[in-house]
Amino acid sequence: MTDLLEKFNTVHNPKATFDAECTQMFDKAMMVLNGNYIAGTYDYISHNRKELYQKIVKLEGGLEKFWGKGIEAFREVLTAYYRLTMDCIRLHRESISMSQTDEPKERQPDSVLAVSNHGGQ
Repeated sequence: MTDLLEKFNTVHNPKATFDAECTQMFDKAMMVLNGNYIAGTYDYISHNRKELYQKIVKLEGGLEKFWGKGIEAFREVLTAYYRLTMDCIRLHRESISMSQTDEPKERQPDSVLAVSNHGGQ
């Protein structure tokens, strides 16, 4: 029965086909993005790279605008959104790495050094 319904929707409702294809492309992209996402990325970008955040918001609007209306237009916007989001994740990851290397190294307490200098006695 489901096959008949899908066939009917494909022939009589091309929008249903576009919706299904858009959903499939979107789900694949989101699966990869979610696998790479670092918590706090959007907050980091919205505070530190406002121009990139504004582009993401604009692309999200484009996804809504083209969803189910045309595969090529939707694919183009989704690809741009995917690439920009991956760039933002990379930038956030780099900022985390830099902040960790900028932190001062924890100094060992003198008592531990004294014990190791005296052979543990």
